[in-house]
Amino acid sequence: MRPKRSKPGIEIRTAAPSEAEEIASVLYQSFAEFRAFYTDEAFRATTPAKDGIRLRMDEGPVWIALDEGEIAGTVSAVPRGEALYVRGWPFSPRRAARE
Repeated sequence: MRPKRSKPGIEIRTAAPSEAEEIASVLYQSFAEFRAFYTDEAFRATTPAKDGIRLRMDEGPVWIALDEGEIAGTVSAVPRGEALYVRGWPFSPRRAARE
């Protein structure tokens, strides 16, 4: 499948398992400022480490947005019966600050 472009320089594509660590970093950076609003368990579920990202990849698709070749955002989905559960929509704060 050809990567989708939403604006010049942005590429959206399916994530590879080798990108799990960088995806985990983007999730953590994106939600860190809201840490006080989460229980420990909820924060760990929202910001899994690379092994947790790989498990998500086994459960359903994980997409990434690349900005100038760096992962700037991510989203994943899990089929649940006839529904689709969308997980997180973080965008790297470092990238968002450039906008």
